[in-house]
Amino acid sequence: ASYEVLQEELQAMGCSYQDFLAAVQVLHSRCFFQPETSCHMAVPGIDMANHSATPNAQVAVQHSPHAVQGIAAIEEVCDPSTLQRECEEQSQFQLVAGHQGIRKGEEVTISYGSMWPDAAFLLLFGFLPEGDNPQNNCQLFLDVPDMVACYTSLQQQASLQLSEQNMLNKEVCECVKSSWEDAEGCRGLFITKHGVDGRLPVAFQVIEDCFRCVACQPSSSQGIKSKEASTSSSSSSSVGCINDAQVSLPALLQHRAAQRLRALDDLERSELQKAERTATSQGKAMARAFRRRQMDVLQCFLKAAQS
Repeated sequence: ASYEVLQEELQAMGCSYQDFLAAVQVLHSRCFFQPETSCHMAVPGIDMANHSATPNAQVAVQHSPHAVQGIAAIEEVCDPSTLQRECEEQSQFQLVAGHQGIRKGEEVTISYGSMWPDAAFLLLFGFLPEGDNPQNNCQLFLDVPDMVACYTSLQQQASLQLSEQNMLNKEVCECVKSSWEDAEGCRGLFITKHGVDGRLPVAFQVIEDCFRCVACQPSSSQGIKSKEASTSSSSSSSVGCINDAQVSLPALLQHRAAQRLRALDDLERSELQKAERTATSQGKAMARAFRRRQMDVLQCFLKAAQS
């Protein structure tokens, strides 16, 4: 929408849509976010400070401008009454040294965020933090429908046609949506090296309950039954509606984690073959580094789950 508003002016300057996206990303990667106002703000000068997990400085927003260091110096070059009026309308940014101070010649660093995984750093700032990021994770499920599809594919022993599988997934998703008010906003479900997203057990329980409900309904379009139930005329109870082999949350997570690991490993092998023939750009090198970190999370999770 922003490009459409500026399109005529940008084209007159010879700027393409790709140029516009690149400029927006450069600006966005240097912006500060203020939660109180939900605003992204460009702060020239302070935005030159690099990220560090152990920063020697921090950014502070001063809402009492007259307490800001250097205010007296500003008063020397402008009318104090004007200064007061302008300061009352604006907050001030400060770059404050840490308790240990900063030695002459030492780089000034700040924290871009201490609770973010690698994906957030790569998306917002275009780099990966140095060393092992304790907050790193790997997304297993895009959203609840993605988790439902994985669950039902494991749950069903009998072979279903694609149309039947899709209908089953749709009915379970509708049940989940009506049963759980947070289902719509439950996205980016992840695992870490040694744990899982706290939303995963909740989502799994709702999905399991809804699957039981949908699969055991006589009016269900699938008529889902276990192999034994479908061949036995005496197996008409609700127990026969569900496969004997139930899917547990650990089994579901390990199944999807193994899938993700195989896909990333295949991609890594393919990229290595290409790298032998062509030069690797900085962007591709960053993508490979990110992919390897994702594989590390998956491998550690699977090892911990199987031990």
